[in-house]
Amino acid sequence: MTKIVQLKLDEKTVVERCIQADRFGSRLIGLLNKKSITSQEALILVPCDMVHTIGMRFPIDIIFVNRDGLVLKIIENLKPNRIAARVPGAWAVIEAKSGMAEVLGIKPGLALKW
Repeated sequence: MTKIVQLKLDEKTVVERCIQADRFGSRLIGLLNKKSITSQEALILVPCDMVHTIGMRFPIDIIFVNRDGLVLKIIENLKPNRIAARVPGAWAVIEAKSGMAEVLGIKPGLALKW
């Protein structure tokens, strides 16, 4: 069963509908079956410390967080058919619509919750 959660920054909901992919199959498929995502959608891959966009149809923002939700690194506008290298200490990756990290004010050092 897919778990739907909200992504929060400083107790404020910043993304309404996040799909938590915490099983091999759901992590493997990720966003590959989507044509696009909205500003109120995201995918949370747990556990995860590196991702790719091979086979994807649109660019995304990648947010690497540790077990406490602390943002370690952000890769903005990662285009299709690219690889985001492993981030040491990352426990989860949030994949969001391209440009959303900046719009939402998400920066390394801030903490996200879901």
